[in-house]
Amino acid sequence: MLSALNNRHYIVVTKMKIALKKNRFILLTLWLLLFALQAKAGLLEDMRKNYGNAMQEKSTCDALWQRILADDSPHDALFLAYKGGICMGMAKHSKLAGKKVEFLNMGKKLIDDAVRMNGENVEIRFIRYSVQVNVPSVFGYNKNKLTDRKFIMEHLQDIRNEKQRTEIRAFMDQHAVK
Repeated sequence: MLSALNNRHYIVVTKMKIALKKNRFILLTLWLLLFALQAKAGLLEDMRKNYGNAMQEKSTCDALWQRILADDSPHDALFLAYKGGICMGMAKHSKLAGKKVEFLNMGKKLIDDAVRMNGENVEIRFIRYSVQVNVPSVFGYNKNKLTDRKFIMEHLQDIRNEKQRTEIRAFMDQHAVK
C-alpha cells in the first residue's frame, strides 16, 4: 500500500514538473515574442524619424540598413516601404555603379510591393513619391509621381502625427511635380 502511494506521489510530482516546464516554455516564448515586436516597432519608428536624414547622410543610412538586415521578423507594408526607401538611400550613397543599380532595383521592388499590399496608406505613397522625385529619370522609376502627389495632397489630413504631417507638407511644397 505504501509503495502504491509513493508511486502515485511520484507520478503526480512528475506531472507537475512537466506542466511547470511547459508553462515556463510558454512564458519564455511569449516574452521573446513581445520583445521582438517591441524591437520591430522601435526599428520602424527609427526609420520614420530618420528617413529624411538617411537620404542626406550616409552614416545614418548605413546604420539603419544594418539594423534592417539584422531584423528577420515578418513585416507589414509600411515596414517594407521604409525598407525600400532606405535601400534607395543606400543606392544614392553607394560609390560603385553595380551596387547603385542593385540597391535601386531592390528598393523599387520593396516599395512597389508595399504599395500593392496597402496602396491606400498615405505614408507608403509618400515614400514612393519622395523616391520618384529624386531618382534620375534615366532609371525609369518616375511613373507614379502625379498620381501619388494627388493622393497624398487629398489624404494628408489622415496622418495623425502633426509633426510628420508638417514635414510631409513641407516636402510636397518643395518638390512639386513638373
